[in-house]
Amino acid sequence: MVSRKFILKQLLIVAIALAACVGAMYGVFALLGKFSTQVLLGGIVGYVLAIGYFFFMSIGNARIAEGHSADATRGKAMAQGGMLLRYVAVFALLVVFVKTGLCEPFSMVIPLALLHPILLVYEFFRKGGA
Repeated sequence: MVSRKFILKQLLIVAIALAACVGAMYGVFALLGKFSTQVLLGGIVGYVLAIGYFFFMSIGNARIAEGHSADATRGKAMAQGGMLLRYVAVFALLVVFVKTGLCEPFSMVIPLALLHPILLVYEFFRKGGA
């Protein structure tokens, strides 16, 4: 059973690492002379979407693991359905924010693209048994 404490600890580590990456992204935009309020809002929206995606993925997969450990086929189908639902929700929100013109699209997508490498690095350095 995956505890809430473990999920929240993971979420905190990912949130801090992603915030550092978004800060570095802002620095790059500033050095290129392209920093604006659209970039700022895009980074914030991308950060919130990435953290929300990770949170719902963690909670959903923990619930599936707890409830369907005997039925692997059903658990796999539920995990894939949850992933599809998260992708559709994130895509819809990205389209809405891009269409409104409030956010710069590239700065919105970068935090989402950085989520997977952050998780890979986290898993690489995580101590065994945690």
